[in-house]
Amino acid sequence: MDEVLQLEEGTNGDGRKRCKAFNLRNEPCSAWVMKGKDYCWVHEPTNKEASDAARKLGGATNQAKHSSRVNPGQIPDKIRTIDDLLALLDYCKDELLMLRNGLSRNKAIVGLVEAYIKIIEKGEFQDHVGVLEGKVDELKDLVERAKDPRRYR
Repeated sequence: MDEVLQLEEGTNGDGRKRCKAFNLRNEPCSAWVMKGKDYCWVHEPTNKEASDAARKLGGATNQAKHSSRVNPGQIPDKIRTIDDLLALLDYCKDELLMLRNGLSRNKAIVGLVEAYIKIIEKGEFQDHVGVLEGKVDELKDLVERAKDPRRYR
């Protein structure tokens, strides 16, 4: 007669068990228990201090460091001018270059280059408009002088 293998509730078939704790939504914890325990590392009562300390760090040790070239005081609070935009892009560039090289970083750098190009083109356009406005003012002045030459002697 064949015996039927009966698994203990919460096991995966190789003897490992799920943690007996529940999360804040009252759902069972999905982590595996520690060897010889009924709870995972996070919920094991004897690990409470270490678990609390790890939770407080919240991955802070894994965060990327800021570039030494970045001075947060140079980042404008409000973006109102092309110079403000360029300062913000310079900050973003320095931060991006600090990240590990990869596809996402390189795509972001290409997007940043495109933003620089647009801003520089816009700035050059504004410079040209300023020169043209100056020329128009000069021409208006010449027209006024031509209308009444006695007034401008």
